[in-house]
Amino acid sequence: VTDDQIFALSVFGVITFVCGIVVLLYRKKQAHEYDPMQDLDVGHHVRITKLEADGSAVVMYRGARWVAKPKEQEVLALGRAKIVATRGAQLIVSMEK
Repeated sequence: VTDDQIFALSVFGVITFVCGIVVLLYRKKQAHEYDPMQDLDVGHHVRITKLEADGSAVVMYRGARWVAKPKEQEVLALGRAKIVATRGAQLIVSMEK
């Protein structure tokens, strides 16, 4: 094994390591970006007819009962609400103005 071969393998190792870090950072960034096209419920409407004591509501949507939670800094009220996101089996809604 010559000094040139050791140098070449060292350079290759550093480049591989740096590329791996770049790929991991890119994937982490992509995982946190919200893509509304992947959530087909966003934009649909539900009608809130009963409020729960904790500020949530149980609504009927697509033939099933869902728990609706308010968007940050909002309070739910009776009436029509727009789905702005989903969080697991919960709908995050914003009241229609």
